[in-house]
Amino acid sequence: MSDSHDEMALFFDALEREGAARERFLDDLDDPESAARVRRLLESHEALQARGGGTRGYGPARVRVAADPAQLLGVEFDGYRLRAVLGRGGMGVVFEAEQAEPRRLVAVKTLPPFAHGDASGPARLRVEAGLLARLAHPGIAQVFGTGRAAELGDMPYVAMERVFGAPIDAWAERRGLDVRQRIGLLLQVCDAVAHAHGRGVIHRDLKPANVLVDDEGRPRVLDFGIARLLDEGQDDVGRSLSLQTRAGQILGTLAYMSPEQLAGGSGGIDVRCDVYGLGVMAWKLFTGALPVDLDGLSLASAVRRLEHHEVPRLGARVASLRRTDLESVVAKATERLPEQRYQTVAELAADLRRIVDHQPVLARAPALGYLLGKALRRHRVAAVAVVAALVA
Repeated sequence: MSDSHDEMALFFDALEREGAARERFLDDLDDPESAARVRRLLESHEALQARGGGTRGYGPARVRVAADPAQLLGVEFDGYRLRAVLGRGGMGVVFEAEQAEPRRLVAVKTLPPFAHGDASGPARLRVEAGLLARLAHPGIAQVFGTGRAAELGDMPYVAMERVFGAPIDAWAERRGLDVRQRIGLLLQVCDAVAHAHGRGVIHRDLKPANVLVDDEGRPRVLDFGIARLLDEGQDDVGRSLSLQTRAGQILGTLAYMSPEQLAGGSGGIDVRCDVYGLGVMAWKLFTGALPVDLDGLSLASAVRRLEHHEVPRLGARVASLRRTDLESVVAKATERLPEQRYQTVAELAADLRRIVDHQPVLARAPALGYLLGKALRRHRVAAVAVVAALVA
C-alpha cells in the first residue's frame, strides 16, 4: 500500500495507539515501504511534541508565539509595528500592523516555525511575493511583500492589504440576502479565483473566513498563495505541525479541503481543489451550515469522517433548494473525484450565471421538460401571450 491517502489514514490510526499496540499495528502492515513512511511521520510527530507542540521561543524574550501571539504586540521590525491580533489558525497568525512608509494599516501574517531552518526560505518568499504581486484584481487582497523579522528570531512573514469586512456567509446573513443575491456574491469570488488560476496561483484554503465582504458589498479574497507557499519545501515535521493545531482551528480548514488535499502530498493538487472549496463555501452560504459536522471530533476522527462521507445535496438541509439548479451545481462542484467536478472555476461560474439568466445548467441532464421550462422562464411575456391566444 503506497498511496499517500492510505498512509495518512494509517498514520492517524497508529497515532491513537501506544507502545506495544502501535508496534504490532505497524508490524502487521503489508507494505514495508508504507510502514516505514508511517513510522517517519510518527517520529516527526513525537519530535514536534517533544519541543512543545511546535511552539518555540522568538527573540530575546523567548515569546511562545503559538501560545500567546498577543505578547508580540508593540514589536517593530522592517518598518512594521504590530498592533492587534486579527486571527490565528493552522497557517499561522495574522496581525494588524502599522507600516511606517508608506504610512498605512496592513495585515502581517507570520509563518509557522517549521519554515525556520530552510535555507531556501527567503528566496522562495521573494519569488512568491513577485508571483502574488501580479494578481491585480479588485477581488483579491494585495500582497505588499515578504521577509524575515530579525527582531523575532528570523521569523518569516507576509505583509498584505488590510481588508475591513465580514466573512461572506456572515455578511449575507446579516443583510438578509436572497438566493440570487448570494449567487451574485459567489460569482464575484469565482471571478477573483479564476483570475489567480490564470496566473498560476492556487489558493487551497478557500473558506468564508478568507473571503471578507466590505460595507459596499464587494468580496475580497485573502491569503492567495499563502497555503501554497507554506506547503513548498515542507518536511515531515512541518507537515505534522500543520496538523497539530487546536481543534476548532484545524477543523474549520479541514471541512473545506478536497479529498485529494486530505490525502496529503502535492502531486494531485490543481485548480479543482479550489472548485471543491468554493462548492463547500456555497453549501455554507446557502444553508448556514457545513455539509459534514465535525464538532467535538478529534483530528483523526474528523479526517476519517470526511474521507467516508459524501457531501449531501443542498435540499437535505434546505427543502426549498431540493431539485433546483443550484443544488445540482453545488453537487457537481463538490464531487469526490476531481474528474467529475467542474474542471475550472470558470466552468462553475458559467453555470451559476446560467441560473441567474434562467438558462439550462450543464450540471443537469438536458431533459425535454427541463429545457422547455427554462425557455418559458426566459420568455415569460411571449409565453403568456401565446397561451392567451390559444385560449381565445
